[in-house]
Amino acid sequence: MGHLNPMSTHAGDSPRKQFHQRCCKGIPSRVRGRVWKILLDVEAKKAQNPGIFEMLKEQARLHCDQFHLIDIAVQWTFPNHLLFRERYGMKQRALFEVLAAYAMYNPEVVGYGQGLSHIVALLLMWLGEEDAFWALVQLMENEKYSMSGLYKPGSPMLETLLEHLGHIVHRTLPTLGKHLEKQGVKFGDTIARWFTQGFLDEVPFPLALRIWDIFILEGAHVLSTMGYVALKLNRKCLLKRTRNHIGVFLQVTLRQEWDMDDDAVIKQLQASKHELAKRKCLLPPAAKLREACTRL
Repeated sequence: MGHLNPMSTHAGDSPRKQFHQRCCKGIPSRVRGRVWKILLDVEAKKAQNPGIFEMLKEQARLHCDQFHLIDIAVQWTFPNHLLFRERYGMKQRALFEVLAAYAMYNPEVVGYGQGLSHIVALLLMWLGEEDAFWALVQLMENEKYSMSGLYKPGSPMLETLLEHLGHIVHRTLPTLGKHLEKQGVKFGDTIARWFTQGFLDEVPFPLALRIWDIFILEGAHVLSTMGYVALKLNRKCLLKRTRNHIGVFLQVTLRQEWDMDDDAVIKQLQASKHELAKRKCLLPPAAKLREACTRL
C-alpha cells in the first residue's frame, strides 16, 4: 500500500499502531480511496448486494419523490470545488444518483438531509459512484459510525451527540459551560452542522480530510471529540462574547479564522480522546446510543 506500509514507520511499534499513526498523519491522496474502501469493507458489502445499486437508481428514476429537493442540495454542495463546480457536470450527476439511490435504499433517511450531500460528495472525491454508495451505507448502518441517526426525522443521534458534548463541556470546561448557559446558547442552534457535515465546512479542507481519515479509522467518537477540541481551543474568545456574538463566532468566524497548524489540531484531537476516555465520557452511554440508532 505504498507509503502506508506499516513497516515504513518505527520498527519497534506493532503494525496496527504504525498504521494508526500513518492515518493520523493523513493518508496520502493517491491511496486514500483504497484505504477508505478497506476500512469501510466496501468490497464485501458490494459482493453481498450484486446489482442492487443499479436497481436502486432505476427505482429512484421511477418512484423517488425527492428529485427536486435533492437537486437543490446538490447545487449547494461544495459549489467552489473543482469537481462539483459545473452544474450537472459528471460529479454533480454522480452525487445526485447516489443520494437518490440511498433515498430508495433507506426511506427512513431524508435523501436531501442537511449535510448528507456533503458527506456523499466527500466520498465521491475519492471513490467511484457505486463504491461511494456502499461506503455511505456502511457509515450509516455500521454501529461503529451510526450516522443514519443524524439524518432521520427528529435527528436522534444529533440530539444525543449535542447533549453529550454539553455534558463534556460542563464537566471539563465548567467556566465555559456556565457562561454558555448564562448566555442562553443552545448547541442545537449553533453547532449542529459540525456533526451533520462532519466538520467539512468548519475547518480548512486539508484538516477536514485528516479528521475524516481518523473518523473512518476510529469511529463515532471522533466527531464529538473534535467538537470538544474546537470549544476548548477557543474558550478564551467565547468567554468574552455574549449570546449573539457567540453564535456568529461558532457558525462563521471560527471557520474563517482557524489558524492553528493542522498537526497541532490533530495532536489536540488525540490527546482529548485519551482525556475523555480516562474520564469515561468519550461517547454517550451505550443505552442512549442504541436508542438514538433505533428511534424514528
